[in-house]
Amino acid sequence: MSESFSLWGRRDVLLVGAAAVGFGGCAILRGGAKHPLLAPGAAQLEGAKLMIRNEALASLQAGGVLEVRPGDPFAPFLLTRHGDELRAIAAKCTHKGCIVGHDAASGEWICPCHDSRFAADGSVIEGPAKAALAPIPMQAKTDGIVVDLTLLAPAR
Repeated sequence: MSESFSLWGRRDVLLVGAAAVGFGGCAILRGGAKHPLLAPGAAQLEGAKLMIRNEALASLQAGGVLEVRPGDPFAPFLLTRHGDELRAIAAKCTHKGCIVGHDAASGEWICPCHDSRFAADGSVIEGPAKAALAPIPMQAKTDGIVVDLTLLAPAR
């Protein structure tokens, strides 16, 4: 008679299953909203300035969102287009750090983890978040935009 070996007991499997059902739709497990990413190599980082060329921005339609991950030490940010205007905002909710989603119809940023809502400019509409999402300064150039990442660097 052979004996089977299991790292998981019946109780462990039931607890994990119950947790998966309870948290199955929870964005915390996923880290927040998912957005299309700026293609690798589509931007050039020089110090705290990130140059994003027009070709890389061409796919960003009105109401759409593009997640930009500049790399260490800078946090990710989101680009969105409202008509002809581009806006950049810090991607992480100020409550628990989940990536916020965008509601194109209202122009609001919404945290899928705990339902904080932010206006297009990043100000808090409804908590639990208490602090606004930081708008990220950028400057239009003929061949693209230059994003100032200073606000996205950790405090020293």
